[in-house]
Amino acid sequence: MYEKLKTRPIKFENEKISKKISKKILKQALDACYTECAFSTFPYIYGKLTSSKEALKKYSSGCCIALCIFIKDWLKTKGIISYLIPATIPSEYKMPGYLHISHVALVVPIDEKRVYLIDPAFYFIEPAIIDLHINKETKLTLKNIYIEEVETELSKYTTIDVVKCRTLKTTKRIQFNEYQSIPKNTWYVSCHSEAGHEWEYYIREVINPDDAICKFFVGIRTNPFITQTTFDSNDIVKAKGFILKNLDDGSIKFGRGDGMRRTYEKSAITPALKTEINNICFVV
Repeated sequence: MYEKLKTRPIKFENEKISKKISKKILKQALDACYTECAFSTFPYIYGKLTSSKEALKKYSSGCCIALCIFIKDWLKTKGIISYLIPATIPSEYKMPGYLHISHVALVVPIDEKRVYLIDPAFYFIEPAIIDLHINKETKLTLKNIYIEEVETELSKYTTIDVVKCRTLKTTKRIQFNEYQSIPKNTWYVSCHSEAGHEWEYYIREVINPDDAICKFFVGIRTNPFITQTTFDSNDIVKAKGFILKNLDDGSIKFGRGDGMRRTYEKSAITPALKTEINNICFVV
């Protein structure tokens, strides 16, 4: 079930074309991803695909890897080089069986001392500049697109999370488990959200993300789901709708961006409901 994580150092080719790289163009790539793609495990579970690139091509959706590939390919058409990198996830998203590194994000090198960090699966509002200096602090902003599911007594909390980040470097090789390690002298970004959640991004290119991350992620989260996004009046990403399908009994949990949340038994999934769901989320 598990494959060894393979990584390599990131090259800094972008230094020659750094004038082309701006937060504006990276934000355009991020927004294009939110518009044209959906976070989903349907392609892997129903489509039986093992490649996130194929999932993206066939279904315009996939896991965090597929979303990063979309942005990587979009930027490549602009002459901008980017890299998929390994990351951890906050404890609130973990499930039994997850390895320490169970996520993928994207970095765009500016020069040897700076990179842009982008994470479409965590719904970054905009790219974050990361300075590669010890203990350098910065902030990034995420959108909690599922906040509508929180009970009304918690509605006073904003849907935008401000995350404090600190740039660090490993002083020795870190062996997280039998399958995952990070070499000595690797830059990484330690993140701490206002809600108390913590996770890290490691500034190394991940070579085999589907085999080392997606395979066990899908194998553990066996009930397929999909989340489609759109934008609010302030041009900030938000949920358009989501589906969670229970493979045991055929029921589905369906939610819309307006806050509607319902669970339907298999017998109640009418053709009209299928049409409504497909108009929002691509897949039933």
